[in-house]
Amino acid sequence: MDKRYAQVIVVFLFASVLTGYALIDAGTQYEELTWVQDAGRILQRADNIHYSYTTTLSAGAVSSAERADVRGNQLTGEWMAEYYVMDEDGIRRILKCFCDGKRLYRYVDWTGEWEEQQEADISMPSFQSLLSLKYRDADIAEIAHGSEGTGTHVTVLLTEEYLGALVAEHYDEAQALYEGYLRAETGAGQQEKLELGMERYKRMRIESAGSMFAIDADGVLRCAEYAAEIYVPEIVTDSSGQSALGEEKCVSFRHRVEIKGYNEQEILDVIEQCSSEVP
Repeated sequence: MDKRYAQVIVVFLFASVLTGYALIDAGTQYEELTWVQDAGRILQRADNIHYSYTTTLSAGAVSSAERADVRGNQLTGEWMAEYYVMDEDGIRRILKCFCDGKRLYRYVDWTGEWEEQQEADISMPSFQSLLSLKYRDADIAEIAHGSEGTGTHVTVLLTEEYLGALVAEHYDEAQALYEGYLRAETGAGQQEKLELGMERYKRMRIESAGSMFAIDADGVLRCAEYAAEIYVPEIVTDSSGQSALGEEKCVSFRHRVEIKGYNEQEILDVIEQCSSEVP
């Protein structure tokens, strides 16, 4: 699977589905979503929290995933996160971050140094994706709930009209991103492939997109998962080195956020240890 182009798809699906419309504060006619709202508010009020999120792309027998493990002190704004890549080569950490509530620092394994990030977003990564959705009641095709052990799960399927609007809504952002890639690439072959990227994006369609929320017996939101089937044409290269768009293929997208714990001393201890490493 072409990881660069697949990652671009993740950027726009993630941005489209998980941001902009705050479920935690929005009114809804669905009783199931009020359960999710109440369960999420408990996490917002927690003193500290530990969660992980994993984004997975699969196309046929090939898959790749990125995972982050995050611990945050919501009273002070401090948090630390470790980022991993998981593919056919195994699992490897690629980045470590620490925020002291005002400044963000990054530790890159291959340099062995911490660097302060200027004008960086200091909010806990992907935490709001656990608590917010862009869609409204009118965008929901179906909603259901059931039992899962001693807890409850809620599933939401989105309408075809809503999914079709996602691609058009973020067209300008996609174009800007591809133009940035074009400026960064110097090889003619890579530029040719990148130029096909926008046409690929225009032809992208999303099917079977929805969300799943798991609430434990104490009424706390423990997991949120967002999934979709994305159809895009492949980029194929012939024997002469010329590239073109080929047959459509399906890329399966999954973004899963899991709560590992909250209001625990161990979370604070790990954050403090990371803080002591930052110069």
